[in-house]
This record gives sequence, structure tokens and C-alpha cells, in this order.
Amino acid sequence: MFQYIQGEIQPNQESIYHNEMKRIRLNTYILMLGCLIMTHCSKDKGNYSYTDVNALTILRSDGNELDGTDYDIRLGKELLIKPTVKGTLRDDSKLSLQYYWILDKDTVGTKEELYVNTDELGVGDKIGKLVVVDKETSLAQYASFRIRITSGISKGSFILTESEDFETTLVLRDLTANEDYIYMKQMAGGFELGKYPLGLEVSYSATSATNREYKRAVISTKEGANPIMVVDLKQFLPTLMYPRSGATLGGELLEPSYVWCNPRQLQTNNVNGITLIEGKCYNMASGLISNDVYAYDPLDYSFDESAVCPSLSLNGHYVAGFDKKNERIRIFGNSLKGGGMFNQNFDHLVDPQSTKGHSFVANAEMIIGTDLIWQFITKKGNEMFMHNVVTDLNIYPYQPQKVNTIASKLVPQMVDAVHFVFSGQFWYFAKGRTIYQCSRSGLDIVPYLTLPEDGSGDIVSWNFDIQAASNFTKMGIATYAPSSTKEYKGSYYVYNMVDKKFDQQDLNVIDKAVDVEIGL
Repeated sequence: MFQYIQGEIQPNQESIYHNEMKRIRLNTYILMLGCLIMTHCSKDKGNYSYTDVNALTILRSDGNELDGTDYDIRLGKELLIKPTVKGTLRDDSKLSLQYYWILDKDTVGTKEELYVNTDELGVGDKIGKLVVVDKETSLAQYASFRIRITSGISKGSFILTESEDFETTLVLRDLTANEDYIYMKQMAGGFELGKYPLGLEVSYSATSATNREYKRAVISTKEGANPIMVVDLKQFLPTLMYPRSGATLGGELLEPSYVWCNPRQLQTNNVNGITLIEGKCYNMASGLISNDVYAYDPLDYSFDESAVCPSLSLNGHYVAGFDKKNERIRIFGNSLKGGGMFNQNFDHLVDPQSTKGHSFVANAEMIIGTDLIWQFITKKGNEMFMHNVVTDLNIYPYQPQKVNTIASKLVPQMVDAVHFVFSGQFWYFAKGRTIYQCSRSGLDIVPYLTLPEDGSGDIVSWNFDIQAASNFTKMGIATYAPSSTKEYKGSYYVYNMVDKKFDQQDLNVIDKAVDVEIGL
């Protein structure tokens, strides 16, 4: 049919060749399609052999999965990770398992459990992985985890205390019940804490829905070489310090009576906030203190020791406080220019007679509906008053529109009460050995928690655990008995709000507490 000359098809036969090739291809395709149809249409006889796979699950000792676990441990402590591996086919599957423990890409163990010497690893985060291989099937399963080693604690109670000589100590207590208290009069590097402690702020970042990493603490004292100190909580090493001399742009000595830091800021090498020095308000950032934020006030304001209301919502645009010198609420602003320096006041909103003879008790920022409210509690004798500074966030530009007194009442429990906390639409404060609750819309109070009588004195400081969503689970409570003959006259309690019981009742373990933070 075909005539070949030197391996080529003759031009006059090219069309015949192509037609024949098309016919062959078509027949081939039909044959293949027929086989495919026959294969799919033939009845499945079920003549197959299946092998079940022994799938592995790696669990912690508490029954939860190891994968995603954070282990927080202090330098010098030992850690033993002893997982349980379960198979879907056999309970004794671990008899045929091979373990590979990996830390920071290095294989550090091949046994069933991992022993960790934190002194060998040092401070910091260590990323780990456990790979488990079923020897019979060669199938592997792995779980990732993290070991966080700190110089102090990574979770637990942080208590700022003052001795009878006004010396400052940062006291740490791990959440584990058998851990000892840690007393730190100086930070890593030999940096001493000053005298007359003022406050403590601890910030965290969420690493997952259930895990947090507490990154920094800001410790403030009235006196000392560095009255404001930002500390990295992994190493307890100061990463930023505001020195007593040279920190203020105006040349004033840094002797604060109040320090507030933005808790949403997590950098360990910076801190934004405000401080009061001799009643005047100053901004602080990057190790420097600004000039007086409203230096040209015609009334020469004084926010006294701590009567300023920081704003997370309008920080840098407005500041409010109770002016002790002029006995009135003051609001300063800058027409939303920001920067924290102010050129206007809102004195026209405030009736000066409404707070004549009053003194400051507490304040807080709250959002109710579309209203941003700075609420002040003042007292005159034994009578308490609630005042609201209201900014309607539906109206732009944002600025305070009114100041009104919403409640007044004789509340003897509030007189000389300590540590007012606003959360979840309620005020909380302590008096004697009881913590009380008070609505934001009135001055009706109810007892919230009373400590058992054990001779440890009255409550001097307390706090809920650090919770952005306000669904608290624990309270840290510190008491002080000045007449005690013990080395430490202060005691510390941790109350479990879920189980309605005390997790800790430690008597005579601290000096007088000034501030308490609990990190879970």
C-alpha cells in the first residue's frame, strides 16, 4: 500500500498515508474506550485486600494533645515531658514505637520521655517537636511544642511591695502551688528598684486562644536612679529606663506620683503613657518625658497625686482629671491634632459649684452604647458623688459635650477604701477584709468577697487576673497587719472565681503590697 523511497513518503502518496493513520488511531481509541466501559460496568466482586492503619495520637499526661502546648518554666528548674501515645488499633502500640525529640532542629533524645535541664538551655524560647514512628508500618506522627524559660516566672502573681523603710521589692509567685515566692529588689544586670513604689503594669500578647506570652512589666517608683523601668519578663532585664535626672525635656527631676502606661503596647524597648509630677501631667515615650501638657492653664491646675483619667480611646487628643487646687473636673484637648499637648480646655461644661469642697476618689473610662464616658467618683465628708464626662461618638469631631452628676449618697464603705477597679459595668473596691461591688449608674453597693478571719490585717491591694475580655477567673488579694511581729507583715491570697474557693492562703510572706497583677 505504501511506497517508500529512502525512508520518505512520496508526495503523491502523502494524503493516502494520513488517511490510513487516522483510521488506525480511531480504531485504537474505540478499542480503549470499550475496555474502559467494560471495566466500569463489570460487577465488583470485592476481591480486594485492605490493611487498617494504626493512626497515632500524642497526648500529654493530662489527656490533652501535646501539639501546640507551651511549657513555662523558670531557669534552674527541671522539666519532664512524658507523653502518652495511643493507636487506633492497639493499646499496646507503643511497644513498637520509636521516639525522636527535637529542640531547635537538634535531636536531643530518642527515649519515650524528655528530661530538660533549663540551666543547659538558658533563658528564651525553645521550639520543640516530638516525632513518633510506628516501626511496623513506618508511619510517623508528630507534635510541636514550645518551652519558655524565664529568669523569674512567665505566669502567676506579680506583686509590687513596700517595706517599712519604703524599699521596693517585686515579688513573684508561680501558679504552681508548690513553688516558692521569689523576691527581687533588683533586676538582671544589677539595676536597683527605687524607693516608694507606685505601680506595676504587665502586658501580654495572645499566642493562641488559650495561651499568652507575658512580655513586659513597667515598674514605677517615686524615688530612685530610674523611677520608671521597662523590664523584659523573659530575662527580667531592663530594656528601657527613665532616669531621675535628664529624662524630662524641661529639666525637672523625675519624681513621679503616678504613672500610667498604654497596656495595648507590647514593645519592650518603648512605652507610651502619662505621668504626674507635682500635680502636673506629662507624656512619656522612648525614654523621654515631655513638658507639661497644658503649661498655660489660666487656673494653674493640679491633678494632685493621681487624679488623672487616662484614655485608651482618645489618648493624645484629650485628658481629664480632678483639679485639687480648683476643686473641679478639668478636661484639656487639642482639637484632635493628637500628640498629647493641649491648647484648650472645656471649663464651660463644668459647674464649679457641683464639686466645691470635694476630693478625688477614683475615675475610669467606659463606653456605654455610643457614649465614651470618663466617670469620676468624688467625696465630700462621707457623701459620695458620681460624675460623667460624656463624648457622643456619633458626633464628629469627637469632643466632650457635657458633664453631669448622676448620683450622690452616703456610702461609709467607700471612705478610705483602696484599689478601685472598674470592669464589666461595675466598680469594685476594698475596705477592711471585704471587696465590694458598685454599679456604674449609682452608688448602691453589695459585698462581693470577704476574706476569712485569720489575723492577717486589712486588704491593701488586690486585682482580677489580666483579662482583655473581662471574663475573670482569679483574684489576687494582699493584706497587711502593721502590728504583726513576723518578718513579713503582709499576706497573699488567690481566689478561684470559678470554683468559689481559695487556691492560695499564704500568711506573712510579703511586705505591704502596693500593686498586684495576675497572669494566667
